[in-house]
Amino acid sequence: MYWEQTAAMRIENKTSTFQDIKRGVRQGCVLSPDLFSLYSEIIMRNLENHPGIKVGGQNINNLRYADDTVLIAENKEDLQKLPNIIEEESRKKGLELNRKKTEVMVISRKQESPKCDIFINEVKLKQTEKFKYLGTIISNDGKTNREISARTTQAKINFQKMKTILTNKHISIKTRKRALQCYIEPVLMYGCEAWTISKQIQNKLEATEMWFLRRMLQIPWTAKKTNERVLNEANKRRSLVRTTCIRKRQATFLGHVMRRGKLEHLVTTGKFEGKRSRGRQREKIMDRLVTWLGPGKVSDILAAVKDRDLWRAKGHDRQRLQARHLMMMMRVAAWKRNILRVLVVLVAAGLAILLRDFFAYVGALTGAIGSSLLAYILPCIFHLKLRWHESGFFIKVKDIFIVTFGIVASILSLRTTISEIAEHF
Repeated sequence: MYWEQTAAMRIENKTSTFQDIKRGVRQGCVLSPDLFSLYSEIIMRNLENHPGIKVGGQNINNLRYADDTVLIAENKEDLQKLPNIIEEESRKKGLELNRKKTEVMVISRKQESPKCDIFINEVKLKQTEKFKYLGTIISNDGKTNREISARTTQAKINFQKMKTILTNKHISIKTRKRALQCYIEPVLMYGCEAWTISKQIQNKLEATEMWFLRRMLQIPWTAKKTNERVLNEANKRRSLVRTTCIRKRQATFLGHVMRRGKLEHLVTTGKFEGKRSRGRQREKIMDRLVTWLGPGKVSDILAAVKDRDLWRAKGHDRQRLQARHLMMMMRVAAWKRNILRVLVVLVAAGLAILLRDFFAYVGALTGAIGSSLLAYILPCIFHLKLRWHESGFFIKVKDIFIVTFGIVASILSLRTTISEIAEHF
């Protein structure tokens, strides 16, 4: 197609001499992305042995998606070497870096970001506090607060554009909720798989969810209706963060990444080399997922990911998965439970032999504690543990009251039994 190709320019019915075309392809040609990927791969291979950051023992100095490239290093000197190499190798291939679109950012926990002067051909690159990569805002503090704020603002703008439909009372609330879920929530939740949601961010997202519902129901702020009453009128429960949506998408994405076992898996589970910073450590996305998905450690969650059906159940029915997850943990520790059973039987037999003349008193003593423990304390503790996030305030108060009653009853029955034994002797 490009063999011996020539071209000429025509201006006001005058045609220039034909020239041979020795570089480039036609617009829209299918060879264009392949050639670009080939050239960029050859250029970036020159960075393989240069230091970047080490995660899980593996060196990472660049991230690439098509022509969007991020260069990473731990210090200024190592970072300066990376664009120098790319600039030199690009010129050999007839390419050139766009300095206007190239920026520098330092990710740090300090309130004032350290300065980092990086040059390309003696031209200083602009240092920024944030930049957009693949549609997501990356900020210099390493947090997702700015991205979530931008997503919230964009979702509200889109809501106002569809206001005539979403606030129309002639359309059923069910249809309007589906329109909200179809057109507005995807804008809000773009990239939420990588969000680290703190309590403050969760409250902000839930406030945004209520902002949508109040305007759909045309409830002014002067009405002073509680959020629970608004949810009842809309026949809806909080689902943006607490139940499905964001948490479900994060769990689904985590399962896909872990089973794929590539760079994303390494970044999620690997450890960074170096010393821990002073003060309280930041909460990671895995910490929140462990809290939401149920009892266990990060290692337990990573083990459950390998079973795809089990992991998909986490997104649809968290309680059912918690039960299966506990059963899996119990199967893993079966030998420990068997040893514990043998020890309990041996101890009980030993006590029966040593205290054979007073075994009735021992039975009364253990029964005084066991009856309250099994009837009142343990069931309510397990219920609180498994359903804490879904239970209402009064349910929690009821369970706590029953546990307290069981403890008091155990103490009183234990005191009475001990006093009866003491009087007998």
